[in-house]
Amino acid sequence: MTPRINVSFLVSLLLAAGFPGLAPAAASPATDPAKVLKLAGPITRWDEAIPLGNGLTGGLLWGETNQIRLSLDRGGLWDTRPHPITTRDTWDYAHLKQWVAEGNQKEISAHFDACYDTDTHPTKIPGGRLVIDLPAGCSVGDFALDMHQAIGSVELPGRGAARFLFSATRPVAVATLPVKPVRLRFQRPESLSKLGYPPARFGQRDGLFWMVQETVADGQYAVVV
Repeated sequence: MTPRINVSFLVSLLLAAGFPGLAPAAASPATDPAKVLKLAGPITRWDEAIPLGNGLTGGLLWGETNQIRLSLDRGGLWDTRPHPITTRDTWDYAHLKQWVAEGNQKEISAHFDACYDTDTHPTKIPGGRLVIDLPAGCSVGDFALDMHQAIGSVELPGRGAARFLFSATRPVAVATLPVKPVRLRFQRPESLSKLGYPPARFGQRDGLFWMVQETVADGQYAVVV
């Protein structure tokens, strides 16, 4: 039986040498060089990656050696379970005023500060990471973001450039890769285990690859290539 999916990504990879909708930035007369952000590769941290997306569905483009990584996320993915401390009778403004008057910093910190370090929800849920393993002899070079065309690119020295584009209106991303074969795999965010979620389910059929993750309240989301 096909599982019910509340939120999904659809990442379509076109393994081709070129695609008209993703013309090289340098060849497009509409591109202003001043609007092209260039970052020297490799990029080894997700928080230093090239940002892509449409405001609801997004990705972070980064990578090193022979791996391109695309960390995927979506604005609607949240675990909204209340923090346990908010259910206590002492979770109110009256007790806060009382503790301030008493100088009781211990209770103030326990209720309104330390709780962030001891429990994991409510919280934003990360979607997942797509890892593209490049063929032998192919390596990751410099990165660029064409802010005019909203295209992120990764130079593959001697092979051309891989390009990534997110739809402005749909939860879809398109990538063109100038090399093949490549190996595609998903990485489940480790933080999902801290939320008590079960392991993700991975599968493939008829040219599709996917990761399905159960969350809470019968929720699920999928990342599909």
